Amino acid sequence: MSAMWTEYGETKLPETVVSDWYSVEKWKLCYGSLLRPVNGMQLWKTHTNVVVMPPPDRIMPGRPKNNDIIREPTEALPSQVLSAREKVQMTCSNSQQVGHNIRSCKREVVPKPPKKPQGRPRKKQKIMTEEE
Repeated sequence: MSAMWTEYGETKLPETVVSDWYSVEKWKLCYGSLLRPVNGMQLWKTHTNVVVMPPPDRIMPGRPKNNDIIREPTEALPSQVLSAREKVQMTCSNSQQVGHNIRSCKREVVPKPPKKPQGRPRKKQKIMTEEE
């Protein structure tokens, strides 16, 4: 009916376009003898031995998002886990002292020794002479 209303716009009323067979009065005449009234919720039987529980949580496919993780009440929150990092002491890579890092080091910058080449060392080859 809403489709017809949009089709005709405001030029015609829906009652003039739609057949009267779709009216509430005709529906009640047709189906009124088949429908019986139902008692209200106050008259329903109540069962005390049945406890209705919600369905179990489903684990959906895919990687779970951090905010959607269901945690136990005794499990630590992520902020409590991250606070354990505060107990780790920083070590300066320049002066090797505990308590600060290289950004806040007051000492002069010590040049680092050259790094050893990575990987396996080359094989030393024997030089063959004519005497051997």
